[in-house]
Amino acid sequence: MEPHDVPPPPYSETDIYAASSVDHQSNPAATHSHISQADDASSSRSNIVYTPPDTPQDSHHAFTGAEDCQTTASAQVYFDVRSAADHLRASAPIVHTISVSDDPSPADFPFPNWAASRDVNQQDWRTFINYLIPDYADKANFGIMDRKLRSAESDSPTPSTSARETAEPQLDDLKSSSLRRRLTNTVKEWNGGFFGPRGVSIRLLEETSTGEPKARMPSGRDSAFDAGATERVAPAASSPAAASGPIAPQGRGGWREQLYQRLGMDINERSLRMGPLTIDGDRVAFGSTLEMDSRGVRWHGRDIAEQFSGGHDRDRHAAGSRGRGTGRWWHDGSGHPARRGGGPFDTNTWGSIRRRSQSRGSSMSDSSTSSSDSNSTISSIGSLPDWDDLRDSQIPVVKQSVEAWLAHPDQIVTKAELKRAKSEIKAAKSLPQPAVASDAQQREEIKNLLSRFNDLKKHQTANLKAARKQSKAQKRAERRTRRARDRGEKKEQRRHRREHRRAERELGRQQRRHGKTPEVPVRDQAQPQQTSHPVPPNVPGPHAVPPFPMPNEHPYGPSPFFGPGRSGGPGLSFSGGWGRGHHQWQHPHAAAESSRAQAEAAREQAFQARVQAHEQAVQARARAHEMAVHQRAIAHEQAARARAQAAVQRDLAQSQAAAVSAAAQTQSQVQTSAAAHERYAAKYRAAEALEQEMEAKRVALLSLQESAEAEAIAAAKAGKGDQKRAGPSHMELNAEALERELEDLGCRIEELIFEADEEFAKTLEQEDRDDKSKVRWVE
Repeated sequence: MEPHDVPPPPYSETDIYAASSVDHQSNPAATHSHISQADDASSSRSNIVYTPPDTPQDSHHAFTGAEDCQTTASAQVYFDVRSAADHLRASAPIVHTISVSDDPSPADFPFPNWAASRDVNQQDWRTFINYLIPDYADKANFGIMDRKLRSAESDSPTPSTSARETAEPQLDDLKSSSLRRRLTNTVKEWNGGFFGPRGVSIRLLEETSTGEPKARMPSGRDSAFDAGATERVAPAASSPAAASGPIAPQGRGGWREQLYQRLGMDINERSLRMGPLTIDGDRVAFGSTLEMDSRGVRWHGRDIAEQFSGGHDRDRHAAGSRGRGTGRWWHDGSGHPARRGGGPFDTNTWGSIRRRSQSRGSSMSDSSTSSSDSNSTISSIGSLPDWDDLRDSQIPVVKQSVEAWLAHPDQIVTKAELKRAKSEIKAAKSLPQPAVASDAQQREEIKNLLSRFNDLKKHQTANLKAARKQSKAQKRAERRTRRARDRGEKKEQRRHRREHRRAERELGRQQRRHGKTPEVPVRDQAQPQQTSHPVPPNVPGPHAVPPFPMPNEHPYGPSPFFGPGRSGGPGLSFSGGWGRGHHQWQHPHAAAESSRAQAEAAREQAFQARVQAHEQAVQARARAHEMAVHQRAIAHEQAARARAQAAVQRDLAQSQAAAVSAAAQTQSQVQTSAAAHERYAAKYRAAEALEQEMEAKRVALLSLQESAEAEAIAAAKAGKGDQKRAGPSHMELNAEALERELEDLGCRIEELIFEADEEFAKTLEQEDRDDKSKVRWVE
């Protein structure tokens, strides 16, 4: 026999090392001392082993698991922070009774009216209620999940009565006697650490039903589980199913319950609870954080990865002969044997069908969602105005925008860019029309550009749809590969379970065939052999848990943790078995080793799930960051391109406006200058004409003067020069008239020349001013 297989010596009824146990029991009000002792009892590093007596007593603060120790530590910190005043200890005691129902909620515990006088505020009372019912949120979430499950079953076209009948007992057995112990321990702890120093005592009163028993909710606590192992009796043999089903252990005495309490274990017909670890059929839960069952692995109620969702292949076995101890569940309604490992109400078959239908439904939902997303994403981005609706001032803007898009066909034209271009085209509508109208050639060019732009939009839309379709096809292929891998893993696991159950059934048949009864191994040959089950040895820790027979209460399917299923068997089995040719009681550490292996596997799986979830979260954050950086770069590039286009458009509009203004100003200047030139040129021409007329009259005057002089000379020669004339001669009168006309013409010429010079000076001054203003506008 190996050294670790040797059982420890029998334990004594009292602890020989616990010298202060009597004082501890006699002084229950010493809060800090009893917490320290409870911590020593639950610590794996303590050298003192607290052994319970033969009959379990109601000890003060009997913590049974790791969660209770953590609760005690956190509560003690709160007690230290909210210590009571000294004068409250001498106050009159107050007894407050609280009633805890099967389904408690914070609304069942109103704030008491005496709280203010005893230094208890709303936060203190809410903290106490949170310690009293810490799983209220989990139960509320469970109720929502149960309603959804019932709704899904009612909507399903296939009958699900057998599946509901199979799942209901498992849901009802989640609460066990540990709930009552936890409530009692919590009330005692708060009485000793918080309410007691304030002169208040909280009493726990559990509600009990009178008269007709009320219908329990799916997760309600069954009071039958609170009874000891000696109170559980086997079902009546009159029922065929009960006659062939497992029988609860009875007549074993109270040592097994004491051992379970020492190890922090809570065991009933269908489940096992060891501290935060709970095993119930195919469900394994670690507190309220990690949960694993046939539907997958959930972390805080959420699936951590799709590869843990399980396969869809059913456990297929060929129909074989009826095994021993199988009962009527091995036959269908027609009397023919059903397939091994299942039956007409097999939970695995129903679960497989349900998972398959859920998978198909989710796949169809994902496909429809993806299609709707695709249709909503790849939509029309809009269009530009028609070429024949454009004004002459809008043609350059449209041409510039379309040419920019056509020059970069690899860049996707977005709805925002098109909207911005349309706003610019609309703004160009209010610009002044160019002096030269657009000809038919420019209109034809704009028409061709818009046609090419529409073809570019269609091509980009087709490319986006093809890329999205390819991405969806790739995701579907990955999903099919992952499901195929999961189905292979599930198939391999089922094969291992079948082999294990087959070995256990063979072992059970051999034991029943030889009629052997289990015997407890002795330490050496000198010790007499026990003929009945003795009190188990004292175990210092969970490394030496003796195996204990447990009946199987899963008539609808194989139990992966508590025995071989419908084929009967000796009792509790943790996948390791005892092997062929060995008795199940020859290895007292086999069950403990197998339990530790299962717990270690669950922890490893939980750790891997956390690591994978963390990696997926990191990858998702990295992808999101990369996508954000890419989108930001695209946005910056688009903004820069938009600014450049706006600058070019602004310069173009300014140049067009300058050209129009310059043309108008030049034309006005030319017209003004021509009119002024015509005015002073006409005056100059009139002055020249008057000068010519004046010159002709001057010549005529000279000829008259010469004629008068010639006449005077002739008269003098004739001797008539001394004669006195009676008046001026005709020639003299004509000469005087010509002189007057010459004088008038000179005045008129001077006036015209003065006016012409004045007009010319004004014209020069106006041209000088126009040149200066043009230089300033250009600058």
